[in-house]
Amino acid sequence: MKYEQFNVRLRTLKQQRRLSCEQIADAMSVTRRTVQSWLTGTSQPKADQIYRLAKVMRVTPNDLFYLASDGDVQESMILRVNALVNDLPVDHQRQLMALMGNWIELTEPFLRKAS
Repeated sequence: MKYEQFNVRLRTLKQQRRLSCEQIADAMSVTRRTVQSWLTGTSQPKADQIYRLAKVMRVTPNDLFYLASDGDVQESMILRVNALVNDLPVDHQRQLMALMGNWIELTEPFLRKAS
């Protein structure tokens, strides 16, 4: 993994997610000025804020500091999907799992032919 300065990484994620400082601040229950100080590198979030910020940005806490190498992309995607699924209500989680099971059954014969 390649380390990237926190403020640079946060700015990149903010742009990718098309979020304003105000939207991040509201979701984090901090001031807009606090978010701006993170973006400029003047300060960094406290440990408990890192986890909330990662959730707001829909990444893992580790992704706030590191760019994934090719080998890490799959694991990172699995963690993100897992976080998204865990945010769903339980009945929606069950529906999603049922749909995924059906999708796997439908695509399995094609995947076997391709390999």
